[in-house]
Amino acid sequence: MSREHVTYHIEQNPNLYDVREVSAPLDISRPTWRLTVDYKEDFELMNEIFSRLYKPNSFMSYRDVVYLLDKNKNLLQINEQCKKYINI
Repeated sequence: MSREHVTYHIEQNPNLYDVREVSAPLDISRPTWRLTVDYKEDFELMNEIFSRLYKPNSFMSYRDVVYLLDKNKNLLQINEQCKKYINI
């Protein structure tokens, strides 16, 4: 049974799910950035992003996040020491 990470369950049961890969447009693709929440530092980065971009009843786009981080590269240092997820 998969309780913590549902990805394992999905990978083991491909007949139950319609899985597709979606890539960001090249102009906003930043494959070296770590935008996930696995560690405390990841959460700190997300908290910083949300505190700067979130407005009630509005939509925050990935493009907004990219623009913010492109202009404030120092924010990416918050979680740069975290391990990268390797898909095996």
